[in-house]
Amino acid sequence: MGRKSNYGNQVASVGQAMTLSSGKEVPFSMSYKGTTYLPLGKLAELFDKNAVYDGANNAAVITSKAVPLPEPTGSPTTLTGVLLWVGEHLPAGRYMVTPARGSSGLISFTATDRNGRSVVSETLSLTSSLGVDIVIITLSEGTLMSVVGGSLVFTPVD
Repeated sequence: MGRKSNYGNQVASVGQAMTLSSGKEVPFSMSYKGTTYLPLGKLAELFDKNAVYDGANNAAVITSKAVPLPEPTGSPTTLTGVLLWVGEHLPAGRYMVTPARGSSGLISFTATDRNGRSVVSETLSLTSSLGVDIVIITLSEGTLMSVVGGSLVFTPVD
């Protein structure tokens, strides 16, 4: 008899064993006083996550797996300014947007489409945890962009 997750994946069956990285087989689950315990690493694997031990804080942590970055397909363009038009300052397309080398502090990146709808409103930074260091975005002809506080590099990607 197995248990099912919210996603319908069977996690384990009674008596099922797993093989550790050392090659040793151990029970997949353990019951103690009416509670079933499962190995965190195996659960993380089932949900396509990473499980790591943070020795400094004496804690197990589950993190998302890194997403591979798209491959560049063209030459990067560096932009700074308040009124930048896609189609005039930058061709329409999909871009990886990053702060320019040597940038410090926070850089505001906003864009609105032809209908005035927000496409992106993000803060980027190489030096502050208050900003992200990369944005992947598809920009359409006629989109109005603003880059304030520094320069951003727009690299065409797949």
